[in-house]
Amino acid sequence: MLSFLAMVVIGCLALGGLVIDAGLALLTQVQMQVVADPAALEGLRGRDAWDGNGQPIGDEGRRASAVRIASLVFDDDLDFSAMPAQPLQLGAGPELVLTDHDDPNIAALYASRTMTVPDQRTYLPRLQLNLANEPYGDLVAGTFVSPWPTAPSLEESSYGRNDFVPSDQASSAGAPAFLVRLRRTNDFNSLDNQPGISSRGTPIPLLAGHGSLTPFANPDHPDNYNFRAHGFTVRATALADARPALQVGFRYTGVTPPIEGVLPFALSRELWDRLPVEQPVVLSVNGMGVISGNGQALAGRFTPPPPDRNAVRTVGQAIVASLPVLGGDDTGYVPIFQVFDEGGSPVERVIGFGRVTVRGPLPTLTVTRLPGLVAPMNATRHITGDMPLPRDSAVWEALFEANRGLADAVLAPVLVR
Repeated sequence: MLSFLAMVVIGCLALGGLVIDAGLALLTQVQMQVVADPAALEGLRGRDAWDGNGQPIGDEGRRASAVRIASLVFDDDLDFSAMPAQPLQLGAGPELVLTDHDDPNIAALYASRTMTVPDQRTYLPRLQLNLANEPYGDLVAGTFVSPWPTAPSLEESSYGRNDFVPSDQASSAGAPAFLVRLRRTNDFNSLDNQPGISSRGTPIPLLAGHGSLTPFANPDHPDNYNFRAHGFTVRATALADARPALQVGFRYTGVTPPIEGVLPFALSRELWDRLPVEQPVVLSVNGMGVISGNGQALAGRFTPPPPDRNAVRTVGQAIVASLPVLGGDDTGYVPIFQVFDEGGSPVERVIGFGRVTVRGPLPTLTVTRLPGLVAPMNATRHITGDMPLPRDSAVWEALFEANRGLADAVLAPVLVR
């Protein structure tokens, strides 16, 4: 009875040790995910961004920005310039070194290993730019392809995914999705630590679970993977996709270049679909703010100018008519509206936003439709505020369907995985 009790106690201690180690691996994965999520959003947000001189930052610039965001997540003092000069204690899980025993017979059992804690006690991700856009890199541009509802999202050991198609190097700068991955692995496949492409941290070693007598080996693995010897492999992946914006903000002129925002007029879906890209079209405006032209009797309406709280800047918002006001030549986000039948009454509601350049003087309005872009800022997929919105779910379904089908829409990055 006593021997049986001893075996039960030993088994419980071993099992408890494994639970502790698995919890450490899970905590590390969560900490790595905290880095991957903002980096993916930043990498996509910067796709069409420009610098202080109004020049595009380009593919390398947006990747560098994603790397910087990832580095700042674990910066103790939020001083990015000082990070290489001091060891930081925030990071994605502990950095521990286990050294085998000198006696090979004891080392074969992975017992009596010596644990060393380096000066840098945690893993600090140093993501690589991956300008070649290799599919296994830290930062990868491509296209999101949802496998739902037929299958869940999966990633292979070689980093192939069923929900993401990497772009070739030539077209990666304009890809509509951006993937960021972090990993702590043994690099068995030689894909995890290639300079300029991929980076890795050390795997999470077993600590309390070392007391278990179970070998934990996988003879089918080409490297005879053994938890005691090799530890836990931990990955974190974030995938951001560009979706039509549901809300935009007001223009801000306090920086150079100014931050683009919503314009004081809205255009009909019928007109928008007929406007040629990057070709000026002259429209007419009457005294009540009704816009016509290009074969449309009702091509649009003037709306309350920002920062009026009634300014039209949210999908689902009904068009509020206003007298024509135009401060001068401008580039910004114009609401696109469509008529919906709600209880037998036609209602003009915003379905999305397009980017245009506009100039006067009134009563004419010269509008140039611009290609769609991922808004560097001032656009979101979230709806906030207290403006009246439709309550009928059928109307929202129709709104979202129209939003998804809007050509050359202003886009906003959103996490999809």
